[in-house]
Amino acid sequence: MKTLLLSLVAVLGVAFTTPAQIRLGEFGFEIQGASGVAGDSCWGFDCRPRRLAVRSGEQLGVQLRAPLGAPFWILASASFNSCTPIPGLHNSAVLGAPILPVFVGVTDIRNTQRFCYDGIWRGTLTVPRGLPRGTAIGFQAVAVVGTPSAPNAGTALSSAVVTVAQ
Repeated sequence: MKTLLLSLVAVLGVAFTTPAQIRLGEFGFEIQGASGVAGDSCWGFDCRPRRLAVRSGEQLGVQLRAPLGAPFWILASASFNSCTPIPGLHNSAVLGAPILPVFVGVTDIRNTQRFCYDGIWRGTLTVPRGLPRGTAIGFQAVAVVGTPSAPNAGTALSSAVVTVAQ
């Protein structure tokens, strides 16, 4: 009985300390500007880019949620109408060639809000001055993700965010 009780306490402890939102292959990637936020805060993937209106010279906030210490890449392209599965990766590539790396790093901030994964990375992007109205640039993140029981279970692609100059 004592063993059963200890096992139950251990299981309940994990259940109450594990974020329920985590699903294998999904993580958070958002870009925030003066007009709002685009992207997914933690879960969900589809091949429809999330649009964000931006202005010339505007500074954008970029946030990625994944396991603490997870390597990630944020990529950019002027082509973002693909939905190409890549063997060995969760989700699909939305960006098309040419693709350029914008940020490369690891999630280095502990997420104390207990929302999504336990790691966050934040950065900024500045919209180039003089960008012609209607110019669109797509961004997509790649990160090592997993679940609480298998934190490095694979590499995944996020939903894409497309910034459109106004």
